[in-house]
Amino acid sequence: MHSVTARLPWRRRPASLTEVTSGPEATAKIGYLSSIEIFAGLTDARLQWIKETTTMFTCPRGGMIYTPGETGEVAFLLKRGLVQLYQLSPEGKRLVVGMLPPGAFFGDMPLLGQTMADTYAEAARECLICAMGQDDLEALLLAEPRVALQTLAVVGRRVNEQRAVLGDVVFKSVPGRVASLLLRLAADARGDTIAGFSHQDLADMAGIARETMTHTLNEFAHIGAVELKRLVVTLRDREMLDALAAR
Repeated sequence: MHSVTARLPWRRRPASLTEVTSGPEATAKIGYLSSIEIFAGLTDARLQWIKETTTMFTCPRGGMIYTPGETGEVAFLLKRGLVQLYQLSPEGKRLVVGMLPPGAFFGDMPLLGQTMADTYAEAARECLICAMGQDDLEALLLAEPRVALQTLAVVGRRVNEQRAVLGDVVFKSVPGRVASLLLRLAADARGDTIAGFSHQDLADMAGIARETMTHTLNEFAHIGAVELKRLVVTLRDREMLDALAAR
């Protein structure tokens, strides 16, 4: 497979990204691309073009994918894994503003009104990612208006989610923040089971200390709102959580 890494407008390529140029992952690249939400319904010819204009990378858990001011105008398409978007306070405290599942895209894309600004992207789990430069993304959006509309819809939804997160941090009590977070994550999972997040992960998303998250979850379990197992939270009483989230 011909490498197009040089096409990407890196300011500084993150050291944690390893290019994939051969093997089963490279062979299945078109299949990966066709499963991404904004590419649904594209022709085989268009998917082949996207394959040739994107570069595939792996990133280990904890690796940096995007760093403000360093990565450049690059769009990332997530096939496998989980990406954590976060910002840092002047004191260095982390506030998670988004957790992106497979099929999501992110990056600094001024053309779409999306800028990562002071937001970092880190692999919360081992990730498989495709990257596309701004010029190629612009060519795609001009050629495929449907992709442009789908992309704008996703960007708008993400902005609303980030506003909700920041609003919770500013206006809600700790139990309210935690309840709201659990309800959002359950909605993303389309069920009552939230799996794969440590108490530290949940604490970062709620903007609280890990010890505070553990104490609050234990209180929720005590009153029957949730059931706790290792890396799993199961919602047991949504009505109670809705009431807590309103605080």
